[in-house]
Amino acid sequence: MDRLVRTPAALFTATWTQVRCNREWEAVLGPQSLFVGRRRNLVWRLFTEPSTQLLRSPIEQADFAASMVSDLRGAAGRYPRDESLQSLIADLIEQSAVFARLWREARVEPHRSKTKTLLTTSGPLTLDCDVLATDGDLRLVVYTAEAGSPSARQLEALINSSRSR
Repeated sequence: MDRLVRTPAALFTATWTQVRCNREWEAVLGPQSLFVGRRRNLVWRLFTEPSTQLLRSPIEQADFAASMVSDLRGAAGRYPRDESLQSLIADLIEQSAVFARLWREARVEPHRSKTKTLLTTSGPLTLDCDVLATDGDLRLVVYTAEAGSPSARQLEALINSSRSR
């Protein structure tokens, strides 16, 4: 991750718990130290704390939620004895009717890369979000913008602004 200079990047476990992120990630998404305990898990936040930072249509939101649940189901299949994963799933079923419905569908498919629009301190920012996965254990998520695009200039300004603080 340290070699991904000027590229927002974060490392997640198979269950989408954030392990680490770089300064560029925080420049775009804000301080990650605010997320402790279960809140470090992206799926937990998706279903219990709807984000106001990602701008999605209802269809995009539904597709993203279904994708994350099916990806988590894959992790549950690979790690059936992981008590913390089983606890996360049970708590999500209890906390979110949407999660419970998607979990019952029993779809298994890895989460794919997408283009995302994030609401940042400098306004909406559209970036490609690529998920680079190892054999199911770790996921490196990186945000990039097309070279020379308005989003690339906005991303660069956010990164520069965070470095001067």
